[in-house]
Amino acid sequence: MKPLKEIAFTRKITKLMRDEGYLVYVISASSRQTIGLPDRYVMGPDVPGLWIEFKGPTTRLSMSQRLFLSKCAKWKHPAIVLYSPGIVHIYGSNGMPVYTMSVENCKSMREMFGKVYAYYDDSNPYFFQYSSK
Repeated sequence: MKPLKEIAFTRKITKLMRDEGYLVYVISASSRQTIGLPDRYVMGPDVPGLWIEFKGPTTRLSMSQRLFLSKCAKWKHPAIVLYSPGIVHIYGSNGMPVYTMSVENCKSMREMFGKVYAYYDDSNPYFFQYSSK
């Protein structure tokens, strides 16, 4: 997949998630938004809740976004940063990536979420145990 700019990448992945039946909540950039909130919140039968921050090939996380991601890690709320063209970073409570994976070749959003949640299993004591049942 060719890297897309952040806006086009966000729209494409959001559409794929919705097409597969996931609820995708858009966190709009407005003067009332809390600084640092990710771009989307996703839920579905196999995704109990996931914050997603989208980044294009040249965009970087702000300090407030790193802080939000570190709090998610500390308080056991799944959150990822999805970089175009398909690299996922999971951040730790120190505000730095603790796990990176490629999802570029995933055939569906369900497959991508499965890879993400495989990280959040009982072998990782910092996060909850996920069950797809």
